[in-house]
Amino acid sequence: MAIDFTTDFGKHALERLETEETIWLTVVTPSGKPSPNPVWFLWHDGKVLIFSEPNVAKVKAILANPEVTLHFDAGESGEDVVILNGTADATEKSISPEQAAAYLIKYRDGIERIGLTPESMVAQYSRAIEVELTKLRGFVG
Repeated sequence: MAIDFTTDFGKHALERLETEETIWLTVVTPSGKPSPNPVWFLWHDGKVLIFSEPNVAKVKAILANPEVTLHFDAGESGEDVVILNGTADATEKSISPEQAAAYLIKYRDGIERIGLTPESMVAQYSRAIEVELTKLRGFVG
């Protein structure tokens, strides 16, 4: 099911995908518990792209169950709720030079803030997680 980004709410969600710095990724652990994680991401070629360390719990959870939920912070009084469901792919595949460049441009200041260089960031966070979005819900009030 494709998400309709032409509606007013769809346009709002798309703007947040294109401009926000952090999104919450919720995976389901092997024991069946939801596990939310704030992550940096790119909206790239119609998918959410997350760079991750390769052997962390969220990658293992996605490999076991690829169904995930993404959401943004909802504003100070909960007035801006954007929730996206999707199917994540965390299988080993290379991060393209184009993806790395876009990610490093978006997060240049943040990478420096956490004490990494662009090279060490790409080396440490070498697992690409791609999320194909399947459902959008929420409201702006």
